[in-house]
Amino acid sequence: MARLTWTTVHSAFNISPPNNMAHILGAWLQGIDKTLHPLILVGAAAVFWSIWLCLNDIVFYKKKIHSCMQVLLLCTNWLRLWALLQKVQHNEPMESGAKRLEWITRSLFSGLDAF
Repeated sequence: MARLTWTTVHSAFNISPPNNMAHILGAWLQGIDKTLHPLILVGAAAVFWSIWLCLNDIVFYKKKIHSCMQVLLLCTNWLRLWALLQKVQHNEPMESGAKRLEWITRSLFSGLDAF
């Protein structure tokens, strides 16, 4: 689930998936405009949070996650909510990023019952 989620994020934003937490906090964003780093890290936090919440649902509530699409759409929801908390100049890029991720997700998973 996590690998497919990060692969979809990679295809949406052309940002390579992080290898581990040390990579995220270290060299992961080298070569990317430094003004984008905070936004990308908020996006990564949304991905982590969405995966965490879905795993909690599986473990504690015995819910079935039928598709990675559930995780990705939850991620877009968090991105939209967190965009409201950003400075005005960062609100629009986060909102458009959420829309892009949702569009890619729906395009990839359209017609599939499960992945």
